[in-house]
Amino acid sequence: MTPSRWSTVLRRVTTEGPYINERMSVLVLTLAVVAGISAVAYADKSVASVSLAPLYFLPLALSALVHPLRISLALSIVCVVLHDLVGPMHDLGTRHLARDVTTLLGYVFVVAVVNQLGGQRQRLADLAARERDELANEIHLAAEVQQSILPRSIPTVPGFDFAARMYPSKIVAGAYF
Repeated sequence: MTPSRWSTVLRRVTTEGPYINERMSVLVLTLAVVAGISAVAYADKSVASVSLAPLYFLPLALSALVHPLRISLALSIVCVVLHDLVGPMHDLGTRHLARDVTTLLGYVFVVAVVNQLGGQRQRLADLAARERDELANEIHLAAEVQQSILPRSIPTVPGFDFAARMYPSKIVAGAYF
């Protein structure tokens, strides 16, 4: 793909949401999630002095917007396992297990909240689309009513010439005289 093609795809994915090719949108965002998790895992492996586990929140939040909840929850577990495999190893006792459980609970909380927000956004978008369609139907009905009250022929009065023309701004016109 050419750079302009990629910028078009990314602009459509990030600004317009689901569009005609929704599969492409989900694919690009899934690749972004995988790339984000991979980048954090690589950085986690490279930095031994500090834990980078909180950085996994970013790709997990994006996943929660794009994927069903069960996939994002599974990715949360993958992130904890990746952090254990490539992250800094300080201890292996109960403190390590408690840290993993706490981290997983944090991931699950963020994923659940973002998933709920994404669902609410989708419901609001569906409601807005329904209301837009209803309003468009009402405007078309108003245009039909307006056209039906116009006289079909111009009255003829001896000694007078009458002419009429109507230009609606879009669909429905303003006042009649």
